[in-house]
Amino acid sequence: MTTSVFTKQAEEAAAAPGYKPIDLVDGERLVELLLDTSLGTKSLMVVDEQFFAPFL
Repeated sequence: MTTSVFTKQAEEAAAAPGYKPIDLVDGERLVELLLDTSLGTKSLMVVDEQFFAPFL
C-alpha cells in the first residue's frame, strides 16, 4: 500500500507468474476504498452561494 503510485516494475512483480498475486493499493484506490466503506470519512454538504445570489 502506498499513498503515491507504484512503479511499472512493482506492478510487474506483483503479477509475476509462479507467485501468488499481490493486490497493490495506491493513493487513488485507497481513497476509493475509504469512501466506499465510509471508513474515516464523513459526508459534507456545501451550499454554492454564487448559484443562489441572483435569487436574493
